[in-house]
Amino acid sequence: QEISADMERLISLIRNKEIVLWAGSGLSLYAGYPSGTEFCNIICNAAKTESDKEILLRHKAVLMNVAEEFEQLYSRSELIGLVSTHFDKVPNIDPHAHYLCTQIPQINAIITTNYDRLFEFVYGDNINTVVGTQYKTSDKKPITLYKIHGDSSDSSSVILTSKDYATFYEGLNSLVWSKLKVILAEHSVLFVGYSLEDKNIEDIFEKVLTQVD
Repeated sequence: QEISADMERLISLIRNKEIVLWAGSGLSLYAGYPSGTEFCNIICNAAKTESDKEILLRHKAVLMNVAEEFEQLYSRSELIGLVSTHFDKVPNIDPHAHYLCTQIPQINAIITTNYDRLFEFVYGDNINTVVGTQYKTSDKKPITLYKIHGDSSDSSSVILTSKDYATFYEGLNSLVWSKLKVILAEHSVLFVGYSLEDKNIEDIFEKVLTQVD
């Protein structure tokens, strides 16, 4: 297969350890995890009454809005319960794309907005996971995974509702983000699994890039 000039440049950047991987939900779809749109539908279908479902359906176009309504109708724990049910599960198939990432030792930092644990699954003991803005000293493992939207094992870390996003933006001055800003300033970023039409992602990139200068 012919390698394009862009691909040659990417390969060169990876070999020189100049790439950080930023992974979105699109990278996990093949393993049976829901997209943002699918999770909107899951939240709407979890309504306990038809009138509640009608309320949720009015907001289903934007994930953080429908999540906010669901939390107000029921509770934070029920919302996180949906996250756990659909993202803590074992993958439907062998996570081959994630295993391929483990074959690229030059990539030693991964940022993700995903809740699933596919990276932890494939890297095993070789990965150091940082959840949300909870700073932790390095365990001297070859890979560091930054789960910037949290993990369902810690409900307070999950970024899903509109209020969560407000808290997330306030946390851009934390120690974790101070470290991430240095990483982003010194590397090229390879985005995998995102629609750049996603308003939330666009807002995150805009705010982060502004702070990285």
